[in-house]
Amino acid sequence: MDNFSLREATMKMQTDSQTRTQGARLVLDQTINFTKDLSVGVDVESNEWDATMYNGMNLDNPASLMWPGVERDRVGVFVEAFHRIRVNTRLGAGIRYDRVEMDATRAGDSFRMMPGAPMTMTPAMLYMSAYGVTDTKADDNNVSGFITGEWRLSPANTLEATASHSVRSPSVNERYVAQRTMRGSWIGNTDLETEKHNKLEVSLSGRDGNWSWRPAVWVDQVEDYVYRFDTRNPDGTVDTRYANIDARLLGVEALVGWNNGSWNASSKLASVRGENRDADKALPRIPPVQFIQTLGWQHQGHTIEAEWQLARRQDRVDLESGLDPSTSPGYGVFNLSGTHPLMANLSFTWALDNLFDNTWAYHVSKDNLADSGVFRVNEPGRTVRAALTARW
Repeated sequence: MDNFSLREATMKMQTDSQTRTQGARLVLDQTINFTKDLSVGVDVESNEWDATMYNGMNLDNPASLMWPGVERDRVGVFVEAFHRIRVNTRLGAGIRYDRVEMDATRAGDSFRMMPGAPMTMTPAMLYMSAYGVTDTKADDNNVSGFITGEWRLSPANTLEATASHSVRSPSVNERYVAQRTMRGSWIGNTDLETEKHNKLEVSLSGRDGNWSWRPAVWVDQVEDYVYRFDTRNPDGTVDTRYANIDARLLGVEALVGWNNGSWNASSKLASVRGENRDADKALPRIPPVQFIQTLGWQHQGHTIEAEWQLARRQDRVDLESGLDPSTSPGYGVFNLSGTHPLMANLSFTWALDNLFDNTWAYHVSKDNLADSGVFRVNEPGRTVRAALTARW
């Protein structure tokens, strides 16, 4: 990736990156007496990331080792079981253990911010200056689990409750990214703790005649949430760092559907609230209230669907994090799509997205892959898509 192919650049920069992923997974499923389901499994995964940013007239000066030879090895084992103890009651539980080992094998390699600069730096020096840590190796022992129950309250309604504890190891950027330029620095924290989620979700699903529904509420108490934040310096540079905080996420979801065989309609509502409990403020990158209404028709293989996407403006933002460029306005987008059989093995599919050519953008912004910048990018205007599909 570079900063000059699609725009003018006073100082050319290019980042060359390589990633490699290998893995395997083995799962044994067993059903006992038609009432008990058991799954036991093991999976392994190996990842390698390496990225170097170059600058200079010939783009031959290593200016930052953004992913300094990061390696991650993970081994996981799990077991889960479900038991229908009564006709209207089903219980389940599971546990998982992951051993994660990460290291930056090139943390001691040197680079120069500019060609001919007298001073060289290393990723290890950046980690030390930002967080006071010298050890780049991380070993995580992640234990996760869940307990769930499903109760059929009536022929039309089923109540489901799930309590879970899950652990996430920090990502390659969160732990090891190492970039320093004239505009500032973006440095991962090799001393981060794993992110621990304690979640409770309750839902009530049902069906009666042509109608179906599923409201749900959930709360997620997060220990050691990996929080990214920006520090703006007096000289105009910006430093991006990572730290662990305590956070809470609250969510409400609802789905109502109707179908008579030819016509169908659905309404979906989703709302999330994120809180930084350490600073008593909003979490970044939390989507606004969203609503999607669809209306469809089908007959002898022909389908036509209209979709209306709505989102409320988002005022609860965290500008200090650098992940929310600003508040965002609400939007409404109308889409049409359809599928039509032409022959026994041939069908025609079409879609007309953003029918009224509105200007809109998702609140959750896009990362700039070359640095820590975050931007809100408008989605496409009116778009027409068509395809012929043959199956044999």
